[in-house]
Amino acid sequence: MSGKPLPKIDPVTAQKIADVLNKRGFVTHDDFPLVLQKEFGDFIKRKIRTLNKHGYTGGTLEPWSTNFRQANFTYGARVIARQVPDTRLDAYTNATAGPPSGLALSKLTIGDLSHLLLGLVFACPCGHQTKVDSNLYSFADRKKDCTQATAVCPACKAVITSPSDAYRLF
Repeated sequence: MSGKPLPKIDPVTAQKIADVLNKRGFVTHDDFPLVLQKEFGDFIKRKIRTLNKHGYTGGTLEPWSTNFRQANFTYGARVIARQVPDTRLDAYTNATAGPPSGLALSKLTIGDLSHLLLGLVFACPCGHQTKVDSNLYSFADRKKDCTQATAVCPACKAVITSPSDAYRLF
């Protein structure tokens, strides 16, 4: 990205990025694909003034990547003061990688999904797809592995016993 001007971030996207950084402590290229993957972390770090203008309050940012230490990878930026561990970033990357094994690889609980601003997608045999916000699960259910979550299909009322994917709540 050196030598050429940085792309601008529109105000709505800047607000969303600021909110996610404030709540979760990191963002990924897959959350906001604004520039090439490898450039994303540095790009977000260099846009801190824009993010501050749109509500970001977390302080200094640093670029990171999963460094190909697992099957699923991404690049991102994290809030240094929040000290988000690599294991958490890896779990998020796996959970958002999609089927067939993303959620299982993540080893996250339903409560973890809530903190990571993720919901669950359920595919019913009737062909209907249902999205469930992870914040809607009971306190007891939040301790369960995310692959043990259940939902009821609003179309046919069948109980779906396993989520098929995760989705972002922003």
